[in-house]
Amino acid sequence: DLATIAPRLRWLQYPGAGVDNLFKEGVLPAKPTFIVTTVSSANAQAIAEYVLGAMLIFARKWDEMFRLQERKEWVMGRAWGALRGFELYEKTLGIIGLGAIGRRVSQLGRAFQMRIVAIRHDPKYTSDPDCDILFRPDQIPELMSESDIVVVSVPLTEETNNFIGERELHAMRSNAFLINVARGEVIHEPTLIPCLARTVVRGCMPGCG
Repeated sequence: DLATIAPRLRWLQYPGAGVDNLFKEGVLPAKPTFIVTTVSSANAQAIAEYVLGAMLIFARKWDEMFRLQERKEWVMGRAWGALRGFELYEKTLGIIGLGAIGRRVSQLGRAFQMRIVAIRHDPKYTSDPDCDILFRPDQIPELMSESDIVVVSVPLTEETNNFIGERELHAMRSNAFLINVARGEVIHEPTLIPCLARTVVRGCMPGCG
């Protein structure tokens, strides 16, 4: 690890938002004796645009359209109607984690006149200028039950490991979509997979974590 390679190291500046992978790979010791800092907001715009793109793919069914185009299949009638999807306009966007990324996602959602509901980690906040409703940290099922699209953007910690599980996923609408731009471990995968198979959750888009 770095403590062994660089025993005089006093400060590590990491060019990303999370350092959990550095612990997993043995780059950082379990209890660093030096300062570790990150740039948690550096990629907020890029990831927020990724989220917006994922939302549009879900809404407008572009992935299906591209596959049909590659096969040179030009659908008509009811098949074409099924590809029309839905508009983001006035849909409810739920954001779990209103940090730099979550806040930028909410601002982009406003451009489509979406209704924004969100959760901040700190329970002392009861409202936020970028949200229509700010739920308490213990109200994740309530947020998920109201949302057409749920975006997860929390850091991976001991507290958020398997943060989204059966109770939360089963609270989602059967036609809702889930976009996770947090670490994969934030969502309990053994619960998510059967939920997708049974269309408890209509679709899931992984993020960059």
